[in-house]
Amino acid sequence: GNPPVKTDRGSAPVSLSVGGWELSPNERAKPCDTRFASAATRDRSPAKGKIPAAVCMQQGGTFLNTKQLCTNSALAALCAVLGYFSISTGNFKLSFETLPIIIGALVMGPLSGAAVGLCGTFVYQLLRYGLMPTTPLWMLPYCVCGLIVGFAAKAGGYKLSRKKTVLLCVIAELAVTTLNTGVLYIDSRVYGYTVAYVFATIIPRYAVCVVKAVAEGFLLPPIVNALSRFGAAKGGVRNDG
Repeated sequence: GNPPVKTDRGSAPVSLSVGGWELSPNERAKPCDTRFASAATRDRSPAKGKIPAAVCMQQGGTFLNTKQLCTNSALAALCAVLGYFSISTGNFKLSFETLPIIIGALVMGPLSGAAVGLCGTFVYQLLRYGLMPTTPLWMLPYCVCGLIVGFAAKAGGYKLSRKKTVLLCVIAELAVTTLNTGVLYIDSRVYGYTVAYVFATIIPRYAVCVVKAVAEGFLLPPIVNALSRFGAAKGGVRNDG
């Protein structure tokens, strides 16, 4: 390896070459997870499976970002498909399009959750209704859903319990239903249908919303934990209640 680079005082090494890595003392002191590093990188690690954070960022960061990008794209596509093939009658709609949004937010944070919600809902709205003046408003509830779940997951270190996950799903679904009701009211003012149409099914809509949220909360842990093992998640869902 290359010799240490000396300071002007000629004593303390400023950098060190280990297996081709030029590292400062601070960088050497910051090991990181090697899941996203190549096998060759792990084999060269002098710290028993740990590699410096700087090397992990350089050699593993692109791989991690690619996985997250692919996961976000797949979830957004799934959101669009679930929205498009929802069961709709009048202003009542039964759909699981929020499920991929919640998954993205739980495993990758608020920005990913919001991105999945915005992109997925935009594609669904475009395919089913075309581009309308109120299209951005219909995208907003699902963006908010991703932000709510993502920030809560981030605050919990991406390791929420099953109970907290179910509660978070209920809160997110209630937010979506409430915001959708508001958007439906604005839509009625723009296109001239009656306010009675907007609020006629509000009680069954909220009831279905809660039941669906509880079902999603119990479906999510194995999905989220599988994504965590795949390496596209920042954490998982604990099974300790």
